[in-house]
Amino acid sequence: LIITPARSPYGWDLRVDAGLHRFGEHRQIAEIRRNFLERTGTSIPERTLSHMCTDFAEHWVAVHIESLEALRGVLEAQEGCVLHLDATGENGSRPMFTVKDGLSGMILWACRVPTENTRDLATVLRFVKRTFGKILAAVRDMGKGVVRAAEEVIHGAYVLVCHFHFLRAVGNRLLD
Repeated sequence: LIITPARSPYGWDLRVDAGLHRFGEHRQIAEIRRNFLERTGTSIPERTLSHMCTDFAEHWVAVHIESLEALRGVLEAQEGCVLHLDATGENGSRPMFTVKDGLSGMILWACRVPTENTRDLATVLRFVKRTFGKILAAVRDMGKGVVRAAEEVIHGAYVLVCHFHFLRAVGNRLLD
């Protein structure tokens, strides 16, 4: 059993710990470094920790991709999925489109898309539908691209507007 990657003084346990702190608890690299130092007396340079977190994320994605059939089995056992669809991004960066199953809480797929237009989002939704099977319903925001993509790809399922997004839009109009 290999417990340390080649040419690395840090084992997989530290990489997993760093990745879980970074992505699971939303900790900054400096916080993770201080935490390691306080808990274990191990001083790891911030740049090294950053690389370890990236390695963790890459391995996490690889395991997710290798587990798509098992995930489909879970969704089939619950007789389908309820998709929560959201594309978010900052100005100047490509949006991240996330598709979550609301029944199990699993993130089924998340990827950067060129834009939030119908074509780009529909491509992801077709992949999700083909990969994970029956879609019982979907909850979406009020963006035009996701509205049209859901109409194009998700036939025979309820497609609902997210209450949060709806109330935020109403509140913004009232305050204007």
